[in-house]
Amino acid sequence: MKYCSKCGAANHDKTVVCPKCGHQIGTANISSSETKKNNGLAVSSLVLGIIGIISPYLIWLSLPCSILAVVFGVVANGRGQRSGMATAGFILGIISLVILSVIIVLAIAAIRVAFPPLW
Repeated sequence: MKYCSKCGAANHDKTVVCPKCGHQIGTANISSSETKKNNGLAVSSLVLGIIGIISPYLIWLSLPCSILAVVFGVVANGRGQRSGMATAGFILGIISLVILSVIIVLAIAAIRVAFPPLW
């Protein structure tokens, strides 16, 4: 038995359109729930990528956000449905990781110049 997601009427398994309300039943409902799952990952990727980009000097915040943005972007795009939000989050995460790497290298170089070895 299939149930209509719009009106809740019980329908036969082979029914494609609900006779009571005319709403489409079947694979369209499955794909829309799958899209919602991917959208959640895509939105998470984008938000974490933005946080990573705007807070590069807070390494304790930016580093995990950037890594998670890349991971969520890859997972959301890997599920078969390409999303602009997931791609944008992935790219922002990569850019943020590059910026963090440059900042860390410059900080280490500045510390070595400011405090030379004593030997």
